[in-house]
Amino acid sequence: MAFLLCISVFSVSTLSAKNGKFYTDRKAYEDGIHYFQQKNYAMAESSLIRFDAGMDLSLQEEKEYLLACCAYEQSEPLTLYILNEFISKYPESIHVDRIKVLIGSFYFYNKNYRLSISAFSKVKMKKLDRKDMEDALYQAGVAELKENNYEQARDYMNILKEMDGEYMQDAIYYLSYIDYINGHYEDALKGFVILDSGSKYAELSSYYIADCNLRQKQYGTVEQEAKQFFINYPHSPQVYEMKRVLGEAYYRQERYKDALELLQNYADETPSPDRNVLLELGIAYYRSDVYSKALIAFDRVTSQKDGLTQSAYYHLGLTYLQMSDRNNARMAFEQSADMNFDNAIKEEAFYNYVLALKETSYSAFGESISADERFLNEFPNSKYAENVSAQLIETYMNTKSYQAALKSISHIKKPSTLIYKAKQNILFQLGTESFANGDLVTSKEYFEESLLLGSYNKQIMADTYYWLGEVQYRRKNTEDAEKEYLQYQSLTQNKGDEMYALSYYNLGYILFNQKQYSKAKDLFGLYLKYRKDQNQTVLADVYNRLGDCNFVARSFAEANSYYNRAIQVDPSTADYALYQTAFAAGLEKKYQEKVELLDKLIATYPKSDYMDEALYEKGRAYVMMGKNELAIDTYKGFLEKYPKSNQAKTVENEMALLYYQDNRNQEAINAYKDVIKKYHGSDEANQAMHDLRSVYVDMNKVDEYVDFVKNVRGGVSMDINEQDSLTFAAAEKIYQNGNTASAKSELQSYLKKYPEGGYSLDAHYYLSTMLAGEQSNEEALKHAEAVLGKPNNQYTHETKLLYAQLLMSLKEYSKADVAYKDLVQITTDGVDLENSREGWLKSANQSGDAQGVIDAADVLLKNKKIEPDLMNEIYYCRAKAYMKLKMTDKSLADYLLLSKDTRNIYGAEAKYQVAQIYYDQKENAKAEKVILQYIDESTPHLYWLARSFVLLSDVYVSMNRKIDAKQYLLSLQQNYTKKDDIQEMINSRLNKLK
Repeated sequence: MAFLLCISVFSVSTLSAKNGKFYTDRKAYEDGIHYFQQKNYAMAESSLIRFDAGMDLSLQEEKEYLLACCAYEQSEPLTLYILNEFISKYPESIHVDRIKVLIGSFYFYNKNYRLSISAFSKVKMKKLDRKDMEDALYQAGVAELKENNYEQARDYMNILKEMDGEYMQDAIYYLSYIDYINGHYEDALKGFVILDSGSKYAELSSYYIADCNLRQKQYGTVEQEAKQFFINYPHSPQVYEMKRVLGEAYYRQERYKDALELLQNYADETPSPDRNVLLELGIAYYRSDVYSKALIAFDRVTSQKDGLTQSAYYHLGLTYLQMSDRNNARMAFEQSADMNFDNAIKEEAFYNYVLALKETSYSAFGESISADERFLNEFPNSKYAENVSAQLIETYMNTKSYQAALKSISHIKKPSTLIYKAKQNILFQLGTESFANGDLVTSKEYFEESLLLGSYNKQIMADTYYWLGEVQYRRKNTEDAEKEYLQYQSLTQNKGDEMYALSYYNLGYILFNQKQYSKAKDLFGLYLKYRKDQNQTVLADVYNRLGDCNFVARSFAEANSYYNRAIQVDPSTADYALYQTAFAAGLEKKYQEKVELLDKLIATYPKSDYMDEALYEKGRAYVMMGKNELAIDTYKGFLEKYPKSNQAKTVENEMALLYYQDNRNQEAINAYKDVIKKYHGSDEANQAMHDLRSVYVDMNKVDEYVDFVKNVRGGVSMDINEQDSLTFAAAEKIYQNGNTASAKSELQSYLKKYPEGGYSLDAHYYLSTMLAGEQSNEEALKHAEAVLGKPNNQYTHETKLLYAQLLMSLKEYSKADVAYKDLVQITTDGVDLENSREGWLKSANQSGDAQGVIDAADVLLKNKKIEPDLMNEIYYCRAKAYMKLKMTDKSLADYLLLSKDTRNIYGAEAKYQVAQIYYDQKENAKAEKVILQYIDESTPHLYWLARSFVLLSDVYVSMNRKIDAKQYLLSLQQNYTKKDDIQEMINSRLNKLK
């Protein structure tokens, strides 16, 4: 730290005798002075501390001054305290200004320039000797420079220059440097030239001379100075800065290839290269057609948000265009256009962004609409305004960002005919989009709004009627659906496309369900006439329906002909046709043929939904053939396979009757008793009781019958007392009249009086349905459980379905899962069976039963006529279940199917999941391809599209394409405005890419 040598002290003789006093410890003081002059401050301090000045205050002041200097020179921890303490104790001392200089120097050498400046400002420089004054002026001037106080620094350096002393060269250098910083290059040059040879600043001055000439556009001089510098100072720390200077000189002369190596060398070897130079490097590469390196240079500029970054993104866009990478060009122009530092660059970048949106057909988040609008608002007088205005109208006609387009059009005060035409199409597309998502109410609203605009596009108007028909058909408003389909047929100009054929198919179904089979037959025939598609499932279904129409008309030969065609067209769904063909054979009394056809169905389609019906009808065929033993064996097979089937009661009764007919009375009795006990209270049980009576009468065992009746629980209603019967009858009448509130009260009162009454089962059933309708699900569940507590009654099946639905509503998913599985086993009715299977899928999914989901989905997907929105949900749930069980390939297959239509929520997520699976499998090229396709397709479900952008950035990072990763993240950041977890995903990844 030694800077100021504090040797201005009194002479030894003066110090030795003062006021006639002689100091016996003079030797200690003299030693202190001696050591101080030798710069041995530790020994000086030790000697001075031993010296006692006695009562001589002046001598004490001198001693403390010397000790303060020793503390400074040794950088003692308490130096500042000691120096300040001296000033405080001796404010009038002749040493005060020197002590203040020491304080300034202390801060200076500790690089605390602000406090150093403050300390020097308190020094009275004229009271210092020349050496101390020069030192203080130099340190004060440098401190001001360090704090960027250039004018204050100039004042100090000018004084030093005038003093023409030790710091003369320093003063000239710093004054020239200040001129350089202030852009006064001519003045700076004069000083640097003085120092260029023979001075300690020669090396630095040579660099600044070249840089000043660069800034004064003296490029020839720069080249000479730089080349000489490399010869004179080959190992100088300024070599890379000089390369920059020469590189910039070449760049400004458009000698880009000469500039490249120099600027690249500077950029590579400098820890924090000048971003202006990086921009120039990028442009030099761009002008030299070295686009890959231009990208890297431009990207390095974009670390801050300023005019340089705006320019860098603009040039990035131009570079990507040269590389035919219009997607990245679009995103780069977008970033530049979003900044306001340079309006001219902004306009050019914005226009290029608009063009890129058009060329790439990109509008993932509605950018194609909003960009055109924004450009016209921000640059209404631009030379590009007319082109952008025309493009906006074209965008309305072709965009997939329908909501954005509709919102944009709503801002137009006087829409043109073209705008109305575009709006008609947009509303139509929004209608089909909502339809694909299963939102029939919203879909209908969009279609009706489209129709209100009239016939700007007659075909869209016609197609709108078709889709309104689809909406009404799904909502079971078949009368309205029929009107819409007929309106479509009257307006459409495309009678050669598949939609026209399907309108006949749909109309045929409407009449078929209304049992107008003759008219339905004609309409299905028209479908066959106009069909173009090769959809074998629909064709097989039409053949089956034509078979049904002829079957009802008892034209069995023609019916069989259509059924056989259905079998040939789609063997996977031929079980229904085989069943109907067999049934028709039975009606024609061809019982052996019926048995053979049913055997074929049973053997070919062992998991068919018609299996239980096939076994039953086979037994009936044997009965009609008089082959009772074969019929009994068939019925036994039915009961073994479907013991919980609703038809089991009927089969057991028929078996009992066959035993009776074959005089196997005891077996008949046992069979009838089984029905009565197992299904007490049911119609079949009552029928069995009646038939059992006949058997006992024939056997002359009436007493045994009476004893059985007395002991059987719920077999018949013969013992119900009259009050019980009347009470329930009154409550039931109220229920049947629709007065649910009173009925509920009366039925609850009945159960309170007769908890085990003859009609308690009916009361529990009625209450379970009423309470479920009121959403009193917990109470409804209790009554449903009471009904199910009496197995195999007439309400069992219907109540089991209600019970499962109630469990789902109460979020008892595991119990619901079990209930629905049981229902699937016992249900034979087509609609109830599909509802049960659907419930099984959903309950298994909610309860986390992955295998159950897969099993339910497999069964559901056998129905080729399942509604598209339900089919999507099935594939989605199964894909998730496969993934949970680590069956990735099967999961991927389902997601791929779903991803074909990203208009619905399942397809939107599926597309993302496909890419995620590929990414997890390190198949980055496949993942990239899927996501880029997704971006091109777009979706109304923007969250999953945004997730795909984030995933694409991960893919690019994995492929070491970090610039591309950053581009997509920045584009997403600008265009995705929802507040969810996407923003955090973006920010975390951008931080890693810095």
